Amino acid sequence: MAGLEQASQLIEEDRLDDLEDLWLVKLAENPEDLDFFTAVAKLLDRAKEKEMATFLLELVDEQLQEKRLWSPRLHLLEKSGRHFLDPVSVHSAAVSSLESLYSDSPSLDALSEKVGLDKAVEDTSKVWKKIHRLRSLMQFENGSYIWMKDKGAGQVIEVNMELESFKVELNDFPTLRVGFAAAAKLLRPLEDSHIERRKLEDLPSLLALKNDKPGELLLAVLQSHDDAMTTAEIRKTLAGVVDDKEWNGWWANAKKHPQVLVSSAKSRPTYQWAASEDHALEDVRQRFGDADIQEKLEILRKNVGRDSELKTEMIGALQSLADQALEDTPDTSLRIWYTLDKLGTAADLSWSPSTVVRDHPRPAALARALTDKPIRARIYELCIEERADWPAIYQEALSTEEDPRLLSKLADELGRQEPADLKSVVDDILGQPRRRPAAFVWLAEAGEDLAPLAERNPLRLIRQILDSLHQSEFSSFKSRLHKTFETGGGATILFTRLSEEQASQAEQAIRRAPLDEHLQETLVRYLHVRYPSLDDSREAPLYATQESIEARRQELETLKLEEIPANRRAIEEAREMGDLRENFEYKSARQRHEYLNSRLASLQGDLSRVQPLSTDKLDFSEARVGCRMELRTATGKSRSVTILGPWESDPDRHIVSYDSDLGQELLGKKIGDTIVFGEQTWTLEAIAPWRD
Repeated sequence: MAGLEQASQLIEEDRLDDLEDLWLVKLAENPEDLDFFTAVAKLLDRAKEKEMATFLLELVDEQLQEKRLWSPRLHLLEKSGRHFLDPVSVHSAAVSSLESLYSDSPSLDALSEKVGLDKAVEDTSKVWKKIHRLRSLMQFENGSYIWMKDKGAGQVIEVNMELESFKVELNDFPTLRVGFAAAAKLLRPLEDSHIERRKLEDLPSLLALKNDKPGELLLAVLQSHDDAMTTAEIRKTLAGVVDDKEWNGWWANAKKHPQVLVSSAKSRPTYQWAASEDHALEDVRQRFGDADIQEKLEILRKNVGRDSELKTEMIGALQSLADQALEDTPDTSLRIWYTLDKLGTAADLSWSPSTVVRDHPRPAALARALTDKPIRARIYELCIEERADWPAIYQEALSTEEDPRLLSKLADELGRQEPADLKSVVDDILGQPRRRPAAFVWLAEAGEDLAPLAERNPLRLIRQILDSLHQSEFSSFKSRLHKTFETGGGATILFTRLSEEQASQAEQAIRRAPLDEHLQETLVRYLHVRYPSLDDSREAPLYATQESIEARRQELETLKLEEIPANRRAIEEAREMGDLRENFEYKSARQRHEYLNSRLASLQGDLSRVQPLSTDKLDFSEARVGCRMELRTATGKSRSVTILGPWESDPDRHIVSYDSDLGQELLGKKIGDTIVFGEQTWTLEAIAPWRD
């Protein structure tokens, strides 16, 4: 602080007149520079010039009062009041400032009394604690707009002195009370310009801003928050202002505002605001200069339309970097080339990706170094166009590539032109799957869609896939491996080729594998249905009415054709929203996924053993499933009980399941037999078909 150093030197040299001149200049420039004034007053006090410190501080105090700067005056009184006022006068001056600051507040007097502001006025330290407490409460005066964590924006609608609480009205939540003691922790006052307050106070103006000046609305959102915001956070903030159907169009226009800055955090773009367009340009220029190559490309892509001069600077810098990196890190040069090519400026370079691929000693390794999948795909295509040895390059790439879509493209092209080479690669991958885990998982997903796999022993392939679930090399692929055993997955296709003997061995391998229990049971049940002789412990049949069976079949069809596909789409949409650790939609969709698959397996199992109830050939000489029985006590009390399956159980209608306690008690009883239930003895008087 240059002014403070100068003041310190003037005090040391005893040039107090010059110090006074410096003080007056500072006071004229900025009477709120209290850090300077209080620091100089302390220096004067140490130099035994308390009288001058008092005089100069009084000048500041007078200036603050004249300009009605009551908050700064309170700060001055707290930090330096003792230098020019006695304790009682400090209290009086502070109260006067509070009354001026909150002149329109109806709660000031009551809250002042509540905190005991007029007690122990000589104890200055306690007085300031009370003032801080009072000002903290005054933030939540009746009518104040506030923000409550996890509940959103709202308004204080009552200050209750007796209950010592604020009554708060919030959107989408019941009215609640917040105690004085907890208010500072739970509530935050909203400034006039805050977007959440404007939504409550003047929504029509925001709707007009959305249509007329979309960028200004976005700027208002960003200016209301201290931290950078993600797209999802901005969208959530503007709920009720920008509808879902108009979001894409509005967002495309809004983020073009020249004061909006975009950067990436954990691969997700975040947005902030700059004080002016010039500040924004300088910020982009600075970040571009400090960034690594990948970040430079990202900054160029996101800011290419911001300013033509800045665009030219960034493109020129990247062209130089591309030329410099061509020999040592050609993958870097290629990333730059393809970025510039989209802008129509790659032609200015003296080389092209074709020449790089043509001259590179190992194009497969070059492609592997490129993280951008579309660029990798193009490099593979150039290998066919530029290299006679492309089959060998594709064989290497099939062993090292990790993206399943690119692996499929490589295999399709190699299998179409050089099927023997593709078979050789598949042999190598299956021979040592742990050395090439990504390629092996891709093969497991392909199933019989890949011609070389159709000739393989299906049991060996199933065992290899199950064994991989135990191996550390496949730890990052376990989710994909599990999916190969779900309906329609690559591994399940192999099951159709198993002989009965192989199916028995496959069942043993499935039971040993670390699969989800419901998936494991679904696979075993499939094998038992295909080969009934494998099931040496077949479950008892499940009896049900034809109506119940049809209802369950319809539920199964709805699950397979509607709910499960819709859930898969929901998972993909939620995944695209970013950060899965804090993504409620993704977690909810995954939980729904587990429930639906569990329900699917349960229905399939039940329907595989269900038998329809029929009374056509039923013997009514004793109580059986499908019968209605008339029972009577010795006192003449009567009731009907019908025995059906667990799907039809309805105690309110006197329908019990055959596997219930009462159902088991009744089964086999004949007319005249007695049973005890409900603490009464009943005699079986008649047996009839349940539909009679």
